[in-house]
Amino acid sequence: MLVAVYSDNQYIVDEGRDGMGINARFIDGRVRNRKYCAGYCNSDSHPGYLTDEMVCQHQCGDKECCTFCCEVDFDKEERKSTIKASKRFEKEKNAEREEVLEKCNSIAGEYEGLRMVEASKAGISTWTIKYAAICSVDIESLKREVERAIDSEVKLIPGNYDFDRAAELVFGV
Repeated sequence: MLVAVYSDNQYIVDEGRDGMGINARFIDGRVRNRKYCAGYCNSDSHPGYLTDEMVCQHQCGDKECCTFCCEVDFDKEERKSTIKASKRFEKEKNAEREEVLEKCNSIAGEYEGLRMVEASKAGISTWTIKYAAICSVDIESLKREVERAIDSEVKLIPGNYDFDRAAELVFGV
């Protein structure tokens, strides 16, 4: 949605090549893609679109130009904020997963031939942890230690690895 008090078609020149954008006439007389547009001035002396640089030169803000209209694409801004929020959420989720995996591996370090490979959140306070082992381990005691360390319910799942791959994961060979 664009917020403006001017006709969208007044100074539109033509569709850009291959529908890549809409070209418009700016106040300096040049025709550019409208994606560079920061606003529109309805002034009788020089009507047209303005770039950020032209807004500074024209000094619309200082003059309190009543004919200047700032163009804001609220849908685009909302999409940007949604993308930023989802990226932030992913970072937080990955950081939490890494923290849990680090705590689990500090406990697994006490056991010879054991390493926690993956951690994923299965519920609000439940974690599913996949491990690689090249020896037998008391899973119940390991589960209790891990639950105490991360303060959540844990489901330990053995990784389906052959001996060579498990040794590679455990010892980093």
